[in-house]
Amino acid sequence: MQLPDQGIKKRVEIQDAVVEHIGDPFGQVSHGWIRVTEPLVEYVSPSKTDQTTFLDRIYPDYSQEPPPDKVDCLPLGEETSPQTKNYFPLLVISSKDPNMYERYGMGLNNSAISSDQWQERAVTIT
Repeated sequence: MQLPDQGIKKRVEIQDAVVEHIGDPFGQVSHGWIRVTEPLVEYVSPSKTDQTTFLDRIYPDYSQEPPPDKVDCLPLGEETSPQTKNYFPLLVISSKDPNMYERYGMGLNNSAISSDQWQERAVTIT
């Protein structure tokens, strides 16, 4: 699906979402999750430098020691201009539930995404 006038191809479909508020519906959140169907690109930890990687840069939300063994990329959309620059949320398996993901940070890829790198599946992100 091509979004109008933005040159970005959408790659994710939202299936369901839940947010639990603490009091004010515009204030703090106590819990939430989103279930999406999307292509995931598996990516091995940036600490392993002896391999070809999908990402050019990683921007973690927080430092985690040791770094995760594996993060997956969530291609929400793809820029279709000649100077392609794509940012992806990076996900790790949740420490609380192995059937869910948590956000680890953002990744940058400066080239087009090859469809043979994707694994289409439904995932839940907390």
